[in-house]
Amino acid sequence: MIAVELKELLNIFYKKLWLIISLPLIAAIIVAFFSLCILSPVYESGSTLYIINKSTNESNISYNEILTNQMFVKDYRELIKSRSVTKEVIEELKINDLTPDELAEKIKVDTKSETRVLDIRVQDSDPQRAKLLAETVSKIFIKKSIDLMNVDNVNIVDNPEIPEEPVYPKPLKYCIYVFLVGIVVALGIAYLSEYVNDKIVSTEDVENHMGLTVIGIIPLLKVK
Repeated sequence: MIAVELKELLNIFYKKLWLIISLPLIAAIIVAFFSLCILSPVYESGSTLYIINKSTNESNISYNEILTNQMFVKDYRELIKSRSVTKEVIEELKINDLTPDELAEKIKVDTKSETRVLDIRVQDSDPQRAKLLAETVSKIFIKKSIDLMNVDNVNIVDNPEIPEEPVYPKPLKYCIYVFLVGIVVALGIAYLSEYVNDKIVSTEDVENHMGLTVIGIIPLLKVK
C-alpha cells in the first residue's frame, strides 16, 4: 500500500517536473539579480578592547577589581554608541552624510558573558571608511572613558582592518536558501494542484478514482 502511494506521489511530481525545476530556478535568479545589481554591499570592520587597569599587574588583580571592570563593561557598551562619542567621531572625520544617530545604528557592540572583552563593529558601504570609523570610534571612546570616569582601563587588543569582502549581501547564500525553499514550495503546489483537480483526463484517473479497469479507448475524431 505504501509502495503504491509512493509510486503515485512520484508520478505526480514527474508530471509537474517542469514546475519543480523552473520555480526555484526563477526565484534564485531574481534573488541573485537583486543581490548583485540592486542592493549595495555593506562592509564591516572592528576592534577588540580589553578592560583592565594598565597600571595593574594581571597576576595581582583582586576579585573586587575584576567585578569593577565587569561593571565598567556594561557602562562602556552604552557610552560607545552615545551621542557624545558619535558626534565627535563625525566632526573629527568631517563626515557630512551621517548624523550621530545614523552612525550609532552602524555600530555594534558585543561582549562575552562574564568577560572584560568588548568587540566594536562598524558597518559602512565603503570598506576604507568602515575601518576608519571603527578606529576613530575606539579612540574617541577611550578618551571619553578617561574624561568621564577618571579611569584609564581600556586596552586595544585588535586594531581595525580594511575588510576584503562585504558582510551583506551574500548572493550565493541567498540563492541556495531561496532555491531550496522554492523546491519545497513547488512540490507543495504540484501535490495540491493534482489533488484539487478532480477531472478525469487519463486511463490512470479512471482506474484510481473509479476503481474500474479500462478495456478500451474511443478516440476523439474531428468531423469536417
